[in-house]
Amino acid sequence: MKKNIYKTLLLAFCLLLLLPGSKAQWNQIYTFNDQMNDLWFVDKDNGYICGGYSGPSLQTTTNGGFTWEDMTGSFTESLLSVLFTDPATGFVTTYGTSGSAVYKTTNQGYSWQLKYQYVPPMHTLTFPTPLVGYTFPSIMEYIDVVKTLDGGETWSKISSFQTLGAGFGVTDCFFTSEDYGFLVTDEGSIFRTVNGGLTFTQRFNAWNYSFTGVHFTTPDTGFVTGYISDCFTNCGLLLKTTNGGTTWSTDFYPWKIFDVYFTKKDTGYLATDKIYKTTDGGNSWIPQISNIEGYFGKLNFPTKEIGYSLNGPWLWKTNPDVGVGIRTTDPVTSFRIIPVPASGKITCLLELPLQTTATIDLLDSYGQPVKSLFRGLLSTGKHSLTSDLTGIPVGFYLCRLTTNKGKETKKVVISK
Repeated sequence: MKKNIYKTLLLAFCLLLLLPGSKAQWNQIYTFNDQMNDLWFVDKDNGYICGGYSGPSLQTTTNGGFTWEDMTGSFTESLLSVLFTDPATGFVTTYGTSGSAVYKTTNQGYSWQLKYQYVPPMHTLTFPTPLVGYTFPSIMEYIDVVKTLDGGETWSKISSFQTLGAGFGVTDCFFTSEDYGFLVTDEGSIFRTVNGGLTFTQRFNAWNYSFTGVHFTTPDTGFVTGYISDCFTNCGLLLKTTNGGTTWSTDFYPWKIFDVYFTKKDTGYLATDKIYKTTDGGNSWIPQISNIEGYFGKLNFPTKEIGYSLNGPWLWKTNPDVGVGIRTTDPVTSFRIIPVPASGKITCLLELPLQTTATIDLLDSYGQPVKSLFRGLLSTGKHSLTSDLTGIPVGFYLCRLTTNKGKETKKVVISK
């Protein structure tokens, strides 16, 4: 099996080199000040990233990752994971000296409420439906199952089980429905539940394996990534099931694999020392980018074409050369909204690299138009545009600038 895999990878790489105009299909678009742990995009423009080894960090973007706004606020402990169930409602998990916790926002991250506290770290978080969610506090060989049935307002421990290893516990999870889901651990176990987390059964275990990611394309077909511990060559693992996780086949690769994400039934991506892509359901993988420092980590695709991946403090995004519309020229040099929060009036401060026609629109938190703030021709340089907010209800909004070069969006808070 190993020999066949290597031949497939070599053939795919050679074919890639022969393609006209062949080049890297991902771009590094941003560098954070610290290592980041997790990312989540609610759509192609709006996303969140959390992490920070030297201190907590929660960042948000409204322009597809080109610029980021710090929303760490009062968080004092490490942020492990982030997930949103709709454009306004999201969750983060934290871990520190006081234990672990789940926080919830209903206003795009401007404020967070503590919803659950526990002792072991919660590295993973999933919501198979807007109301039903899970997290799995785990350390050493013990895993607890914590569940919400009301959209994250209340959480409770519903079960607990013991693994065969003594690692850091659950590294990733994936639910194909609110009752049917999978956990993978860093000590080589795959667990499955078919009853909403009340019980988990072990479907695979290898003591020297460390699993890092899990993703299902259908209720029957899924993939698990990982690597062989204490290994220096030919360490990568990609497991596949076609019968709902009852049995798994294993392929070995020359590089450690840290995540897997499928955007279609047959189209998926692997995060390793490169990013690899398949269009035949995982039978062959073609390198998309190489020559980076370290490994790629989490993958996230808000659309079938636009994807993001973390590589330590660096954020990467799919490249325009494959037709996914990543912007190569920023629409503005700078764009900010004052005051924060706004009351009565709002001022848009912007600097343009070129003369352009422009529109500025106020949108609600779901992207629906509320008011037109400006329409016209703007010259090169700095501009200050003030608009009246009379009649606009208190709340959270978006301010979108559109020019000939693209769009830029900022979050707006309107108060009394």
